[in-house]
Amino acid sequence: MRILILFSIVTMAATAEIPAWFREAATVAHPKYPPQTKGVALFYEERVQVEPTGKQTSLVRKAIKILNKEGKR
Repeated sequence: MRILILFSIVTMAATAEIPAWFREAATVAHPKYPPQTKGVALFYEERVQVEPTGKQTSLVRKAIKILNKEGKR
């Protein structure tokens, strides 16, 4: 069974819609992977903002497709 999992720092309300970037990553056709492949990153984005005070804020968005039971780890 294939499961698509969203790991995101951005917190979404339970009633919020699925973000467009995630929906796109989930629907794009992907190549066939060797049977031993546990999972693949469909989308990864990292943004780092540094303020004049030196404070850093990071935003990470990623979509990972788990291809088998071992990929859950």
